[in-house]
Amino acid sequence: MLDAVSAKQWYQTVKSFGPENITYSYQMGGNFIAMEYGICDDCEFQHTYVVPLVRNLTETEAAFIVQAWEYLYDGDFDIELSSNYDAGMLGNTDMELSVDEETKTQAIAEMSKWNHNRWVDSMVNEGWRHGPYFSNNNKIHPALRSWDMLPENHRRSPSFTDAEIIQWVMRNKS
Repeated sequence: MLDAVSAKQWYQTVKSFGPENITYSYQMGGNFIAMEYGICDDCEFQHTYVVPLVRNLTETEAAFIVQAWEYLYDGDFDIELSSNYDAGMLGNTDMELSVDEETKTQAIAEMSKWNHNRWVDSMVNEGWRHGPYFSNNNKIHPALRSWDMLPENHRRSPSFTDAEIIQWVMRNKS
């Protein structure tokens, strides 16, 4: 059985890396259903998660979703698809997950800003304040201001992996 976070990540991977508008939700009673979960005692895989699709995936589409999952997450479960998918195809494709440079640059800028502002909040909660110089004793730091107000020479950005960038884009796409 997948924990709630992994189940949501699987649904989001299918939605984000499948063809546009491939998933659909339906209403059952008072609930919206985007992914069905069930247990099958007589099946090879006891726990099943079914993502309703508007059509069957092509072999290439299915392989891309599986490859995206394996690239982004360290999931320890088997994926079985009910469309015409061949697991042996994964090693024989030239598909590669990548982000175009413009999107990557924008995502890194957004991630850097988010990380810095989270750091500022943490430091302020610990009693630090902005000042013209660094002082550990007085809890003063010159970079303790919002990213937008921070001079360029004080901006520091951690390096992000492609997987982190893809996850950021997935979570923040409109």
